[in-house]
Amino acid sequence: MRVVFMGTPDFAVPILRAVAEAGHEILAVVTQPDRPGGRGMKLLPSPVKSEALQKGYQVLQPEKLDRETIAALSRMAPEVITVAAFGQLLPEELLRVPKYGCLNVHPSLLPRHRGATPIQQALLDGDVITGVTIMVMEKALDAGPIMLQKQSVIMSSDDAGSLGEHLSAAGGALLVEALQLLAAGQAVCRRQDDSAATYCRKLKKEDALLDWNLPAEKLARQVRAFNPHPGAYCFRGKERLKIRRAGLASGLMWDAAPAQAQGPVQVQAPAQVPDGACRPGQIVAVENEALRVACGAGELLLFEVQPAGRPLMSGAAYARGRRLAPGDLLLP
Repeated sequence: MRVVFMGTPDFAVPILRAVAEAGHEILAVVTQPDRPGGRGMKLLPSPVKSEALQKGYQVLQPEKLDRETIAALSRMAPEVITVAAFGQLLPEELLRVPKYGCLNVHPSLLPRHRGATPIQQALLDGDVITGVTIMVMEKALDAGPIMLQKQSVIMSSDDAGSLGEHLSAAGGALLVEALQLLAAGQAVCRRQDDSAATYCRKLKKEDALLDWNLPAEKLARQVRAFNPHPGAYCFRGKERLKIRRAGLASGLMWDAAPAQAQGPVQVQAPAQVPDGACRPGQIVAVENEALRVACGAGELLLFEVQPAGRPLMSGAAYARGRRLAPGDLLLP
């Protein structure tokens, strides 16, 4: 099929590759304009642009999907436009351009988690099942008819990065299947149940700040949802400390320990502040490779942390380097 692909972040790259490797003709790739990034804040291409240039595809980077851009895409006569985390809403005029409409790869089981951050929201909400939806796009946000869906289990070790990689691969395969059904005239869609819809907003860096007054379980979800970007964080005085991997201090940890560990990690009992004597944000103990911190309810084990401008390290290594002891605070 003659395809225009629209996407921007890393999530969209495997999906673009899947469409191309299935033999479809990529007429053009539409992605967001280069944005400043990195320490030097130089203009950087999106991951999708880098992939498209490497493969020799025509690349369009409109600030807005205006009439000129829509006219240019219309002249290409695409049979279908495929969209994966593009970053802009598509106007109705563009939705009418391709013969078979516009297909969106959405990383959730719609109508749950409509919106910009479904992967992060699934983790924040403690979902154990998510998935990918191939949807025919309409004017309303993520509300179009569903063509295909595939479920995926969220592992307790998953964070936004690992879950995104898994859903991206699944989304690419599902999109290829959808294109095959369209080409064969066998595509069947069903309307979404709008009454069951939930929505997730675009997240800000400030949303990644840990509030130690919250329950440890909620903070553990927050760490997973914001890893790798932008990274959950707290403060020790003026020092910003990113929390890269954490788990509940329940004695026996499954899948929450650092990636190199296998199976359960039995937490030993070191010197610590007596039970119930800690305020939220206070260090309870430094044990094994983790730093144990009191929360509004329960305690959080900080397995991997990253001080500003420093490499990744264990929570215990950070505590030793800063000479922290039980009773010290991880607060501004």
